[in-house]
Amino acid sequence: MPTQATTPCALPRLPDQATAAELESAFTARGVALLACDAARQLAVDVHAAEKTDQQAWLRSQTPASAWRRLFGGR
Repeated sequence: MPTQATTPCALPRLPDQATAAELESAFTARGVALLACDAARQLAVDVHAAEKTDQQAWLRSQTPASAWRRLFGGR
Protein backbone atom coordinates (compact mmCIF):
# COMPACT_ATOMS: atom_id res chain seq x y z
CA MET A 1 0.00 0.00 0.00
CA PRO A 2 1.37 3.45 -0.84
CA THR A 3 2.69 5.50 2.07
CA GLN A 4 0.18 8.28 1.36
CA ALA A 5 -2.59 5.86 2.28
CA THR A 6 -1.03 4.76 5.56
CA THR A 7 0.44 7.97 6.97
CA PRO A 8 -1.68 9.92 9.42
CA CYS A 9 -2.91 13.38 8.52
CA ALA A 10 -1.16 16.40 10.03
CA LEU A 11 -3.87 18.66 11.41
CA PRO A 12 -3.42 22.19 12.76
CA ARG A 13 -3.73 22.50 16.55
CA LEU A 14 -5.09 25.24 18.72
CA PRO A 15 -2.85 27.26 21.00
CA ASP A 16 -3.40 26.78 24.74
CA GLN A 17 -5.18 30.12 25.29
CA ALA A 18 -7.07 30.34 21.99
CA THR A 19 -9.30 33.28 21.20
CA ALA A 20 -12.56 33.01 19.29
CA ALA A 21 -10.83 34.21 16.12
CA GLU A 22 -8.08 31.58 16.51
CA LEU A 23 -10.74 28.94 17.11
CA GLU A 24 -12.56 29.83 13.88
CA SER A 25 -9.31 29.99 11.94
CA ALA A 26 -8.14 26.62 13.28
CA PHE A 27 -11.55 25.05 12.59
CA THR A 28 -11.38 26.19 8.96
CA ALA A 29 -7.73 25.10 8.61
CA ARG A 30 -8.53 21.65 10.02
CA GLY A 31 -11.41 21.24 7.57
CA VAL A 32 -9.17 22.14 4.63
CA ALA A 33 -6.43 19.81 5.89
CA LEU A 34 -8.91 16.94 6.32
CA LEU A 35 -10.25 17.37 2.79
CA ALA A 36 -6.73 17.48 1.32
CA CYS A 37 -5.64 14.44 3.33
CA ASP A 38 -8.74 12.47 2.39
CA ALA A 39 -8.27 13.30 -1.31
CA ALA A 40 -4.60 12.25 -1.21
CA ARG A 41 -5.43 9.05 0.63
CA GLN A 42 -8.24 8.16 -1.79
CA LEU A 43 -5.95 8.78 -4.76
CA ALA A 44 -3.30 6.50 -3.25
CA VAL A 45 -5.86 3.75 -2.63
CA ASP A 46 -7.28 4.08 -6.16
CA VAL A 47 -3.80 3.89 -7.70
CA HIS A 48 -2.97 0.84 -5.59
CA ALA A 49 -6.20 -0.89 -6.63
CA ALA A 50 -5.56 -0.11 -10.32
CA GLU A 51 -2.00 -1.45 -10.08
CA LYS A 52 -3.25 -4.65 -8.48
CA THR A 53 -5.91 -5.06 -11.19
CA ASP A 54 -3.27 -4.56 -13.89
CA GLN A 55 -0.96 -7.09 -12.25
CA GLN A 56 -3.72 -9.67 -11.99
CA ALA A 57 -4.69 -9.16 -15.64
CA TRP A 58 -1.06 -9.55 -16.68
CA LEU A 59 -0.68 -12.73 -14.60
CA ARG A 60 -3.83 -14.20 -16.16
CA SER A 61 -2.46 -13.46 -19.61
CA GLN A 62 0.84 -15.16 -18.72
CA THR A 63 -0.70 -18.31 -17.23
CA PRO A 64 -0.51 -21.13 -19.75
CA ALA A 65 -3.82 -22.67 -20.72
CA SER A 66 -4.41 -26.22 -19.66
CA ALA A 67 -4.47 -29.00 -22.24
CA TRP A 68 -8.23 -29.41 -21.76
CA ARG A 69 -8.91 -25.75 -22.40
CA ARG A 70 -6.71 -25.74 -25.49
CA LEU A 71 -8.48 -28.83 -26.72
CA PHE A 72 -11.95 -27.27 -26.35
CA GLY A 73 -10.98 -23.81 -27.54
CA GLY A 74 -10.92 -22.02 -24.20
CA ARG A 75 -8.09 -20.03 -22.78
